[in-house]
Amino acid sequence: MKAETTPPSDWTLSDGHGYILNRDRSHAAASRLNLQYYLWKSALGYNIHPSILRSLAPSPLIADVACGTCLWLIDVSHQHPTAHLDGFDLDLRQAPHKNWLPQNINVHYCDILADVPEYAVEKYDYIHTRLLVIVMQNQDPKP
Repeated sequence: MKAETTPPSDWTLSDGHGYILNRDRSHAAASRLNLQYYLWKSALGYNIHPSILRSLAPSPLIADVACGTCLWLIDVSHQHPTAHLDGFDLDLRQAPHKNWLPQNINVHYCDILADVPEYAVEKYDYIHTRLLVIVMQNQDPKP
């Protein structure tokens, strides 16, 4: 029986081992991201904390950093159809095609370890992130 090998990672951690969740863009990787979303939503009971939600404008500008499959964005879009939502990720291959997304969602390339694009500085009312600590090097979010 031939031994299975792990495909190479496309992220590198400070210890040199690579991104431990291996974003190989497979069905299994997308399923893991979607399951992770549902587990967090079930545990927390919301996408945006109610105390933050109360302070947002009626049509807020919301960003999702490391948006992956865009499931969080899609769910927020259904809950808040007047919001303008932007997703950012290093690799958008797991994001649905633009024609499959609600009209108030746009996705963009963004390397979180690089400087924030000038057009995005001070633009958003709310910025959603989760579990990005695993890609930070030396506990420093700056490149």
